[in-house]
Amino acid sequence: MYFNHAFKKVFPTVAAYVDAAGNTYSQLTGTANLGKFGMYDAKTFANLNIPAVAASAKPFILASSSLTPGTDKISPFIGGFSETMKSKTINPKYVSGFFYSAPKSASQAVTYVGQTATTAAAPYSCACPDFLCGETYYLRVDIKGSPALRFLNHNAYQVLSYYTGCCSSTTPNQIDPAFVFIGWAKQIAGTQTLPFNNANPILSPFVQPVVQIKNPSTSVWTYWSKDGGNVTINGSVISTSAWDTYVTPAGVTAADVCAGLILAGAFVDTRFGDCSFQPTDYFEKEPIQIYASEVDESGDPCIFQSLCVKRGSGLSDDPATAGLGPVLGIQGEGFGETAVRDLILSERYRQNNWNDDPRIREITLGDAPLQVISRTGTYGRFYIQHSVPRFNNPTGTFDNDQYVLELLTTVNSLVTPGGVTPASNTFAAAAASNFAIDFAAIMTAAANPVVLTELK
Repeated sequence: MYFNHAFKKVFPTVAAYVDAAGNTYSQLTGTANLGKFGMYDAKTFANLNIPAVAASAKPFILASSSLTPGTDKISPFIGGFSETMKSKTINPKYVSGFFYSAPKSASQAVTYVGQTATTAAAPYSCACPDFLCGETYYLRVDIKGSPALRFLNHNAYQVLSYYTGCCSSTTPNQIDPAFVFIGWAKQIAGTQTLPFNNANPILSPFVQPVVQIKNPSTSVWTYWSKDGGNVTINGSVISTSAWDTYVTPAGVTAADVCAGLILAGAFVDTRFGDCSFQPTDYFEKEPIQIYASEVDESGDPCIFQSLCVKRGSGLSDDPATAGLGPVLGIQGEGFGETAVRDLILSERYRQNNWNDDPRIREITLGDAPLQVISRTGTYGRFYIQHSVPRFNNPTGTFDNDQYVLELLTTVNSLVTPGGVTPASNTFAAAAASNFAIDFAAIMTAAANPVVLTELK
């Protein structure tokens, strides 16, 4: 029966690629070499030392340091788990794939309502909103995504309302729109001056509201939040004032003030520390998505079309604006949480089991994966797919086993010729690294057309 599964082994190659003369025992043992890796002759265990030595098509192995080099407490007298981690013998002619998956940064969802310094310009071109006295204005905010579903068992939504106050004459006049947006924002985050926590229990765990207001006399945009101070949105730090202190600027007409509301995703997942970490712990990867629309008292959003709402880049559904701009929530890749679980699973196949008891882990150095892989870090991954033929299969049928070697990488292990460390863990940096160049040279020597391919 055809079995298309590949046996996988994970190597924590997070420190440095070794391509100098020597052997596995002298180069990869000892705590100082934790995370180092290299390619070695399958018969002599001598480092291939490319490019000092011309690449050949001879079989080789991939080896990396042990997770507990020289400190194994389970089987210290027979090498045990302090022995270097090695792959099966790799015949360059039987390599069928060489891939790289770069980590991708996540972004929080940011939705803009009304006019701000960002949405006033092209390609958004949002108009300054108009609000009249004697009216109640409603804004519906929807939070969608896994965090909301796990919190409420359904997507979260709330209708916010703000009454603009009585008119001073029989003819309704326009009011300062900043008060409407601040009124909506207060119903999410609460009011600073109240002595108790009056934040919205449904929206406040997911949304951080910031109001931006333009003074018509100076054309200067200012930011306002619940408590004032610095607020970070997608990596951009903005200085804000407390919205309870806002008053319409002196000497200007209230109707000439322009304002908008920035709704930034603010969900933070509960996470346990390394001491009590379990591989079965849930960790959140999906960002929330924020939707907003002005509605009437019955919840109909079709009545109001003038209030500008921007979620994406303004150009397409694919977010292209980072930092202070409307963006969709983007899920990242290459999380340390995933990497450490992959390593733990791979070690279990080596009978180096993960123990759920933190005291047992302390005794046996069983938390070594957490010492090598940071759960808060991001990692790129090389994949080498190769097969090992069974020439003497008892069934008389030619067969082969397929293996995938997964190398967890950081910029430290992507050093390029000349000793240059790339600034980021991108596919371009991986392709230019010493390891990728040396592996490509081996494939060329074996007349194997396999080249490094990016997994997207």
